[in-house]
Amino acid sequence: MGMELTYGLSQKENVLLWGYDAKGGYCSQEPRELFPYIVFIAQKFADGRLSLEDVHHVDAFNYIWHMMYEQNAKTKEIRKQLDNQREQTKIEQRKAWDKFLVLALDGARFLPEQRLDIDDKIGKPFLYALLRVLSVFRLRQILEFGFDVATKITSQYAEHEGAQHHVYDWNRNRVMDMLKSWALPLHHTVIRGSEPVEVKRQEQDGIVYPAFAQERQRHPEEQYDCILLKRSIVRGGGTPSMDIMPYLPELLAEDFVILVDCAEEPCERMMIEDIGKILDVHGIAHQMFQLSDDVQDACVIVSGGWAEIVKEKL
Repeated sequence: MGMELTYGLSQKENVLLWGYDAKGGYCSQEPRELFPYIVFIAQKFADGRLSLEDVHHVDAFNYIWHMMYEQNAKTKEIRKQLDNQREQTKIEQRKAWDKFLVLALDGARFLPEQRLDIDDKIGKPFLYALLRVLSVFRLRQILEFGFDVATKITSQYAEHEGAQHHVYDWNRNRVMDMLKSWALPLHHTVIRGSEPVEVKRQEQDGIVYPAFAQERQRHPEEQYDCILLKRSIVRGGGTPSMDIMPYLPELLAEDFVILVDCAEEPCERMMIEDIGKILDVHGIAHQMFQLSDDVQDACVIVSGGWAEIVKEKL
């Protein structure tokens, strides 16, 4: 008795499989761990050297093999159930944040239409925190980085409350496009730095001075009780809001709140840590709160004097 065996290892996606086929048309693929033993038994069978003891081993092996397949099937089913549960949790989270935004809109009396334009670049936790902060506190000076849907909300607040609202964005095309599409009340909103970043940066004494440094030199006296830091200014190709770091202590009013979008991202996490360190070094009491959904996080950094109010109202 003789039989020609064909076998070997093959890669299928991220799984290494072995396969064999024999005369009679039977072929199979199995996990790599089973390969050496199956080849050994198959070769003995092909050479006519299979003993009764080998047959008993094969029976035991088949039982183990069967149990392994049953276990694998159960594992796949459990994974499928977990995936379904995770997806359902995400859906419930989104519904919950939609409800939170509706409630926050109810309290935003400064929005004439009580309606919110959702921008997928801005996280729902950030929008919720922004609406609640604008509804709870009577802010006088607001500094915002990045021109987007949050600008539309904040400009309407500034118009309603008579607050000063300063927006920095170095992407001229984006600013011009949004100004054309939005009817923004700009009596209390000033847009600065809306030139290409190459124009706004200068080199003096071998040092590159970011655009915000130049703007700060023009307006050294300004202090803000609210600062909005968003990633859109980075994605849009402008100077990142981290330019404000050297000026942060002097920018802040006695009581303040800082909102950071995309707080789950590495750059934003690093920026939040740096803000905390700077405030600690200058002895500025503060607390941090995190708001999360399944897409983006927001971080709320608030002065000690406003911390309890944020805990209660946010």
